[in-house]
Amino acid sequence: MGGKKKPTISQAEKALRKTQMQEAGERAKKRKETENREKARWSVTQIDLEKVKEKISSLKVVTPFELASQLSINIGEAKRILNELSSRRELARLGAFNGHPVYVFSKQEQTIP
Repeated sequence: MGGKKKPTISQAEKALRKTQMQEAGERAKKRKETENREKARWSVTQIDLEKVKEKISSLKVVTPFELASQLSINIGEAKRILNELSSRRELARLGAFNGHPVYVFSKQEQTIP
């Protein structure tokens, strides 16, 4: 016959205010996270392809992982960049290993066995 007692009016108001503050804080935090993600995506897609070519020009072969580690970007963006360079015929796809493509510069394509 025990159980929790009914809170007083002031206790109920305090609990309500507390939950409202927590919800507002969570919403603000989610909003900040989405803004940060959008800013990061925007900056990554604006990478200058000439700078990318300069960075990877010394490599014999280029993989998405190598490009991502060189530029400190995620692998999905590295794949998009390599696909863009490949569509411009600046890189040629040499092959793939377990679904991971390997690219070379178009001029080097004939020199690599």
